Amino acid sequence: MKKALLLSLFAFIFVACSNSIEDEIVKKYETRVNEFSNSYKEWFIKDKKELEISNFVCKNDSSFILCENDGFKLYSSDIFQDYKQAPLLQANKISLRFNEVYTGKKEGEISYKQYIEDMFKNKKKLKHTINISGLKIGDEVANLLTDSVSTGDESLNSLLANFIKDEYKWQGDIIMSRQNDGIKIIYDYALIGLKGPLKANINSSAVFKNAGLDWFDKINLKFNTDAIELNDNINLKLATMFFSPQEVQDPQALVSLLESLSYIHLLDTKLNISFDSKNALKSYVAAIKSTISSIILHGDDARLNTSMKNILNLVDSITEKPVYKLNLNMVFGDVNLDTLAKDPFKYMAITINGKNVLNDINTLWLFVADNLIPYTDFDF
Repeated sequence: MKKALLLSLFAFIFVACSNSIEDEIVKKYETRVNEFSNSYKEWFIKDKKELEISNFVCKNDSSFILCENDGFKLYSSDIFQDYKQAPLLQANKISLRFNEVYTGKKEGEISYKQYIEDMFKNKKKLKHTINISGLKIGDEVANLLTDSVSTGDESLNSLLANFIKDEYKWQGDIIMSRQNDGIKIIYDYALIGLKGPLKANINSSAVFKNAGLDWFDKINLKFNTDAIELNDNINLKLATMFFSPQEVQDPQALVSLLESLSYIHLLDTKLNISFDSKNALKSYVAAIKSTISSIILHGDDARLNTSMKNILNLVDSITEKPVYKLNLNMVFGDVNLDTLAKDPFKYMAITINGKNVLNDINTLWLFVADNLIPYTDFDF
């Protein structure tokens, strides 16, 4: 018995040691995490905002690296003259945990395709987790917002104040696993109000096809094992393309990034939202339902009327209890993002609270396109 216990102890120690990550590697990733977080400060400076984010401290966490800091504060000089006294947004703590850690012996640049394949040699799944706690709008800004949306309805004012001034927790997971046709990626994010009315979760899954890995070699994408970054700095280019497309200096880089969409196949997306209305929105919901009923009563388009009736039933299902609940589920055909973007209604199924709403959304979209958009004066 003692011998068995001793052998078990040795086995436990061996496994624990074999899963640990060398301190030198942890320190390298700590440096990279801090460089990456600090690089985004310049984004906010351009918009007259200032980001203060404390340095991350990383440590070994079995086969993972855990990095934590004391949160951040985002200031805006557009709102207050003495803006350093009134953060726009703040958080108490950020925690990052990931096992996508390069422990190989190769130095300098290696093929990114090879890097991905090396990652999955010893790991069935690659997981990145982020937790942001104490996330909230700054007190002074929250007071301004609360005053700006104030109405003569005290119950609504109270609900909006609780929503705006609440403290939130943001949780996010990205999980990647190898399968025959490519790499499956699952995104799962949640925003949880600690005292207020809102709780939301979104989960999405996709496959990055094997041909995309070959494409990495085609565009000569490399991973620098010393600096822990892609040679193309693709994250920065993606951010630039999304937030400030007019500042993109390399048009070919955008073409290359857009080409990557042909290798991404969305599988499904689920959105779950609960909002505790405290019955403060009862009269407003009744007004919405009355408007929809009036459209049905006076409408002469049979197809549109059918869709409006379905939407009326949908509003009932969402608001039947004081805690409003919306469960959206989208399932996509086996097509890439590029094809999906050209004709989304052809390749997806959409349900809300278990009801198929794709045809209704399509009908409403065609109605708006035919009757409203041609008469709208867009001023860009």
